Amino acid sequence: MTIRQLYYTSCRQGKEGIQGFQVNAASPGLPDRHEDLGLRLSAYRPPPSTPVLPTPEQIERFPVAVGYRSCDDVAVLFHSRYLGTDFTGRQGNYFAHVLVLDAPEQDLGGMLPIEAWDSALWRWQPSQGTRLPLIEAIPPGPLADRERIRTHLLDGRLADFGVLLSAVQDGLAGRVGRVVVVAPDAVDVARALAAVTRSIPGTLAAAVSFTTFTSSPGDADVLVAGTTPDVEVTNSPYGDQIVVTLAGDGSGERRTSRYASVLGACWTRGVPAVGEVIALSARVAPPLAAAELDQFADLVELAVLGSSSTACDPLPALEFALRRLPSVLTPDLWRGVDEQARRAGSFDEVQRWSSVLAAASNGGTAPGPELESGYVRAALSQIAAGALDPAGIWLPSREGGQRAKAATEWALGTLKACPALDTAASVLTTLSKLGVRLPDQELRWLADEVVLAALLDPNQPDSSTRLRQLPDADRLLALVCSQLESRVATNDLFDMVVEELPAAAAGLIESTAPRDSRCALAAALAHARATGSGRVAALLRAVQASAG
Repeated sequence: MTIRQLYYTSCRQGKEGIQGFQVNAASPGLPDRHEDLGLRLSAYRPPPSTPVLPTPEQIERFPVAVGYRSCDDVAVLFHSRYLGTDFTGRQGNYFAHVLVLDAPEQDLGGMLPIEAWDSALWRWQPSQGTRLPLIEAIPPGPLADRERIRTHLLDGRLADFGVLLSAVQDGLAGRVGRVVVVAPDAVDVARALAAVTRSIPGTLAAAVSFTTFTSSPGDADVLVAGTTPDVEVTNSPYGDQIVVTLAGDGSGERRTSRYASVLGACWTRGVPAVGEVIALSARVAPPLAAAELDQFADLVELAVLGSSSTACDPLPALEFALRRLPSVLTPDLWRGVDEQARRAGSFDEVQRWSSVLAAASNGGTAPGPELESGYVRAALSQIAAGALDPAGIWLPSREGGQRAKAATEWALGTLKACPALDTAASVLTTLSKLGVRLPDQELRWLADEVVLAALLDPNQPDSSTRLRQLPDADRLLALVCSQLESRVATNDLFDMVVEELPAAAAGLIESTAPRDSRCALAAALAHARATGSGRVAALLRAVQASAG
């Protein structure tokens, strides 16, 4: 890595051989166009409140401009500061130290441009000669310490961070042309920029051009222009400029993007969490665009913050992951999804969930039990209501009985919540569409608690007809007779069935139950009582049964 540099100030001697503002010294081979670019970006004019004759102590407190901009073939990183008088004693002198990076990514060596703030590299004294050496590496300044950044943020600056990050998102997405940051001191701008650029993917961070100070933000050819409160910032009539005032107290109107909110939570958790976000973003293919950061935030919340997050809808995160980063769908992440599903308790978007689970299943990953159970319940409920076609949605595999198990759990829960014949019809019809049959134990419960109760209910005279129309009716009817047989073992219940069983139900049970059973006898007597026919035969059967 070789980085070219130049000094610009008002001096006695320089490359132009004049006395005054000029390139004092430069690295060999620096083209004029690169010099011009660097000088234009690093030009310095003091704040409007500057005293006419500032003291050395006042000059020390003047804002320092550190800036960066990537162009087509090079990037420029600069440091400009006010010096006061030049060699003639005239006010208005400044010193710009400009670096020209031919390969910014390699030349920065993983350092963010803003981390050059207060670097030991910067000079502000003229060179005695006109040639400067090439630079092999840029030593980072204190803002490379991310724990220091975090401490600053947690000291009441998270609100400022969220607003600035949101504004930078808008700028990178092309929704605004410039973000003007107003702060009492340029170091406040630098700290805020360090936090923001450390919070976005590397490719986007490299696209953030900035200067920590300019007295003419409207003319600065950068995305983020820092300035001081005494500078008049003119509002753009076109809405292409955002002004962010770093108040440090969370006051004023604030718009915070979803991504900024999630990253604020990551900084609160700790520097490693922010590192996880950036590492995760680097795995997304193709690389994240600024306009996608809010969508990516859903995945960050799930994959990085996990169960500590207050969000309760993991669906958008899973959709994003399946589109852009399927490898993130690890068993650990699915456990987090399971926890979110347990909190949510509802799966209104069944079709969207179906697409996610189908894609995940095809990709060799699998949802957890809470998620699968909740989804299946929601899907089957919508199928039962006629709102969903089972042919068009994902359901657990038939292999290993997963589908049958999930469907049975739903069926039993639905029936217990509303033990009625209409519910039984809906549930059994839905299971039939899935090719699932209720196991004997659950079907016996249905026969005893729901169907038999309906048959014995005089207010449901059509219950026997409806029973015949149910899927698996023969099997269910056999279990009804079996349950009724155990009930009529005592004479009291036998008499009750004879007295109360409706004619249609009696005829159905008599034709189904074994002829020598007490169930069939009770049904025959009930049918004779209700219809007035077959009384003699029924009584004869009763006498024979009694004699036996």
